[in-house]
Amino acid sequence: MPIDRRRRRAAGQTLAEVAIVLPLLFLMIFGLIELGWAIYQSNTMRGYVREASNIISRSGTIEDAEDGVIAAAAAGGPVEIGPDSETSTLILSVVTRAAAGDNEGQPIIIQRRSIGGLDEQSVLGDPPASAFGGAPDYTALDPSDDGRLVATLPDGYTLQAGQSLFVTEIYTRRGRIIDIGELPDVLYASAFF
Repeated sequence: MPIDRRRRRAAGQTLAEVAIVLPLLFLMIFGLIELGWAIYQSNTMRGYVREASNIISRSGTIEDAEDGVIAAAAAGGPVEIGPDSETSTLILSVVTRAAAGDNEGQPIIIQRRSIGGLDEQSVLGDPPASAFGGAPDYTALDPSDDGRLVATLPDGYTLQAGQSLFVTEIYTRRGRIIDIGELPDVLYASAFF
């Protein structure tokens, strides 16, 4: 076989191999980028929830924690958080054991603030906003007798009399770079202090 013909044949074979491998290579690269982006969003959310629960646990108000998370997200984070956000929900809660009334001895949500437009529910339960007062503390109006305030604590969490649990949760619709379909559409992060 002449040398020119062999070269053309080898070049054609190389081109065919590249045409087969290149789409797979791009899929792997974009998949890694998408996975990295989701992990980055998730880690950022974990930082937000830890800091918000920490603020509340150090005698800060629910409003202080909310303002801190909104400011951090507005400073260039990958997650949009705020009262007008349609892509995320921030839920701040304080849970304690009821000392009297119909709720005596049960874990109850004594403070709660929820902002954002993503329709997700807290792992603790979802009493209506009307069960709580306004800023800055969003305190329960009838903690002793309002059965809607009873919280469902995750496995392993118990509260003794006088103890409080400070909980921050964020749900956010994951921003996509490409749609690979395997990652969840909504990311969730929580911190329990």
